[in-house]
Amino acid sequence: MSNPFERLRSLARWSGDDDQLAGEAALAIAGLAGDPGMVVACRRMLAHHPANARLWWLLAHVLAAPEPRLAARQCMDRLDADPTATHLAASLEIQDEGARLGIVGWNRTVDLAMSERFDLDVVAIAVEGDDPTSLLRRRTTDRNVRVVEPWECAAAGVDHLLVVAVALDDRGALVPRGVADLLWEVGDDVDLWLVGGVGTVLPHALVAAMLDAIADTESDHPVALERLEFGRVTKVVGLRGAEPPDEAIGGFTCPLPAELLRPL
Repeated sequence: MSNPFERLRSLARWSGDDDQLAGEAALAIAGLAGDPGMVVACRRMLAHHPANARLWWLLAHVLAAPEPRLAARQCMDRLDADPTATHLAASLEIQDEGARLGIVGWNRTVDLAMSERFDLDVVAIAVEGDDPTSLLRRRTTDRNVRVVEPWECAAAGVDHLLVVAVALDDRGALVPRGVADLLWEVGDDVDLWLVGGVGTVLPHALVAAMLDAIADTESDHPVALERLEFGRVTKVVGLRGAEPPDEAIGGFTCPLPAELLRPL
């Protein structure tokens, strides 16, 4: 598909792995540099995928850059080189006997990390905003992963939670709806880590625009997310490793182009 506009229209209908969407979009947008229709194409993509933080991050960099083609390729390289999975695999400690790691949001980063840690006993937790069944079908290993409900976590021996954050800013994280209820179910003794990565740390104004876009398109694209403050969070795992939340979101910058702050 040589026409970049056709490629972007195809990506607007994307139904594959959300983790791969931003990289595919960067490749397509690199072919649109200088075209007056680029802004409209970018906004239409977001209207179809309003809850993809990495896509907001990519398009913010592209639309604010004096050389959009170069910005798109740099973002693509950064996404491809994301070390979060390696950091996650290295940061998780050896489990006590009978303990289990509970995971909400079995994305590509988690899948790659778990492929290096066969010593860990893990379960995937289904919450209102995330059913892991389809994602587990695409996992890269044949390890046995049981899906449990929040009320089963205590009996399953879950003593450590990993929750994949959709987006992070200085006020907390966007996570699948139902995580707050899960935390109430498991109690205060369970250690909670968030998993981020390249393109997930955004300015608060961009997260607010993202939430507005989700609300505007929710009838066509149901998205179940909720806000989680950092009070219960021990670590956030990202491209610098496992850090306390305030350190994990510090030092990252993302532009705020006016084209993304207007309603989609």
